[in-house]
Order: sequence, then structure tokens, then C-alpha cells
Amino acid sequence: MAAAYNAPIAGAVFAAHIVLGNFSMHLFAPLVCAAVMASMVSRSFFGMDPLYQTSIGMNITLTQLPLFLLLGVLCGLAGGFFQKTMQWCRTLFQYASIPLPFQMAIGGAAICGLAVSFPQVLGNGYHGVNLILAHQFDLSTVITLLLLRWVATIFAVGSGAVGGVMTPTLFLGAAVGGTFGLYATHVHWYPEIPVGVFALVGMSSMLAATTHSPLLAMIMIFEISLNYNLMPALMIASAVSTLVAMQVHRTNIYSESLYAKGMDEAWESGQFGEASRQRVGDFMRLPVVPLHENAVFTEIADRFITSPFHYLPVVDAQTRLKGMVALNDLKEYLHMGDQLKGVIALDIMRQLPSCLTPGQRLDEALPILLSTEMQHVPVINNRSEKKLIGSVNRSEALGQLVEAMDLRNQLVGKSSNRK
Repeated sequence: MAAAYNAPIAGAVFAAHIVLGNFSMHLFAPLVCAAVMASMVSRSFFGMDPLYQTSIGMNITLTQLPLFLLLGVLCGLAGGFFQKTMQWCRTLFQYASIPLPFQMAIGGAAICGLAVSFPQVLGNGYHGVNLILAHQFDLSTVITLLLLRWVATIFAVGSGAVGGVMTPTLFLGAAVGGTFGLYATHVHWYPEIPVGVFALVGMSSMLAATTHSPLLAMIMIFEISLNYNLMPALMIASAVSTLVAMQVHRTNIYSESLYAKGMDEAWESGQFGEASRQRVGDFMRLPVVPLHENAVFTEIADRFITSPFHYLPVVDAQTRLKGMVALNDLKEYLHMGDQLKGVIALDIMRQLPSCLTPGQRLDEALPILLSTEMQHVPVINNRSEKKLIGSVNRSEALGQLVEAMDLRNQLVGKSSNRK
């Protein structure tokens, strides 16, 4: 995607969100590097010319946003119904029990029949989208192209032809947005807004509706248009479109083919869901600044006064974690008077608590997260050396697990309903 669409950010987000379902840095960083390299190599051969010509400049005002919200609703309905029609077409071919070569021949013949009068339904659709963006079609032509491209795409996918669905989705989005924009101009709803703006927002909304990823959609169209002024319209339309589409068709367009082949929707969820497969290292922050084991009482008290933490780790000279000092532990020493000068952290600290390691899965860390009172749970390099290297925010990690369990319950319930 980074090379084909000259959109490196969208390419990295697509791989992380859609393919891997994980934005952890140890996965996302290589994706960013790969996307940048692919984009730069592509530019060195083919230049910087964008696939879609989008020299549209205007500012979206607050009073215009409801129009794009409505467009988001329409694209959400269109995206959900588009996926349903693809599913119906695929099911129809399967029930017919026709050998795959004949299925593809039927699909190809149907598309050729459509292309006799409207060749724009063939190929990747870049030329047709550019004509819509440039307001070169009237309303009836755009509606006709929308319907014909829709039929051609579901026949191609349903018959088993190998090919991507992102570019056809962008074409359909441009057609839906262009239809909406031409109608809005006809009835004098903000006629100052170019039809190309509606087409771009439609592309983002349709992509969001079919992928269930508004972030990917808005970033991709932003990279295609290089027009930050469109961002409010892209954001609100893409978000609304995703919410509407998920009510019409629960799965995204890339998972649909896998589910059609018998993959269980809960395959990647494990016990708690894909989120629980993340490692402690993905959530690890810098450690709470530790106390040395020989730190005196006054130094310990000053640290508690000047920091928001109720627990401070205690380490030795090699930064090995020895234990924890809690704020409440200082109370029993306050009556000692001058003897406090001889009290050090080693005297006050509690025994070494259960700690996390970077390689632990989040679901494996759950017992420790539930049993501890510490908001910032210490992370050690390994169980033998026990060197303090970081901390994990307990609330953040538990919140991630709760979201994963909710997702797991939804998927299990949905699978049960299907059965």
C-alpha cells in the first residue's frame, strides 16, 4: 500500500491494524521502516505523481459538518450492504457447485458484458475516480457507474477471481460521495463545496465502512489528497460510517473471506482476545526512580513528599530489585527520634513482591496485576538477575484486559447465534 498509493503512514497502519491487530512498538516500528522504504523506492522509479488528482482547496466550516455526517451515514449503509451482496454472490456460486474455472468464466463474462457500454468498470478505476473528482460526470452517469462497478466487483469476488478490494472500494466511495455532492449542488445544499470534496470524503467513509478502521481510512485519504483542511470532514464521516456499517454487517471485508472458508471468528481471541497476546514490554514505562538499599530515613521521607508514588522500589548497587518501601511503612518508625538516623531502606522495605518480566503475555500477568496494591508494578529483566528495568501502569493493563474480555464475549455470543 505504501508503494502503490504513495501512502506510507496508511500502509503501516493497515498492516498493524487490519493484518496484525496490534500496534505494539516491537511490531509497528518495523512496519513503519518497511513502509518508508517501499514508498521511497516507489518514488525513485515512478516519481511523486499521485494516483488520484486532487487539487481541491477549501476550508470546511462548522455549519457544513452535518452534511458530511449525513454522507457518513449513507456510506456506512452502502458499505455494509456492499459486503452483504458480496457474501450473497459468493454463497450463490458455492451453492451452484460449479467448478472454479467455470465460476471465474461466468464472472468474467458478466463483467465483460457490463464493460461494453461502460469500460470504466474495468481495471483499477483510477481514471474514473479522477473524472469524478474533477466533476466531469453528471448525476445520472455517476449513479450508473456506481451500480455497474458494484455489480462488477461482487461478480469478480463472488466467482473466486483473485484480486484486491481496496481500489474498487475507493471507486465506490468516490461514486457515492460524488452522487451525494451532485445532488447537494442540485438542491443548493452548500453549492460552494466542490463535488470532489464529497468524493474524497466518500472514499474515506466507504473504506472505513468496509474495513471497520476509520483511522486507516482518514489517514489514507489525507495522504492521497495532502489537504489537511478536509480532516474534520474525513474524521466525522469515517467514524459515523464505521459505526453504521458495523450494525449492518459485523465483519470487515478482509475477514469475510476467511470466515467464509470456515475460520472461527474467535480464533485469534484465545482466552481474552487478541489484546491479551500483547506482552508486558508493550506497556512498559520507565521505572519509578528507585531508592538505594542504604538510603537513610530522611531521604526516603523526602522522596515520598516530593513524588506522587505510595510505593518506591529498593535496589542494590547493581540495580537489582531488593524490595519495596510503602508510605504506610514509615509510620512505625516516626516515634524513634534520634534513632531514625540509623534507619535505612533495607530496614524498612517489604519483601520482594511478585514482579513482571517484559516477555510475559498480558493474560499471564493477570494474577500479579490483581493481587498487587501497587499502581506501578515493577518490571525486572528476568527472574534470576532481577534488575529493575521498568514499570507497568496497573490500571492501563487491566483496562486492556477488560476490553479484550468484552470482545471475546461478543465474538463467542455471535458465533453461538450463527450456530
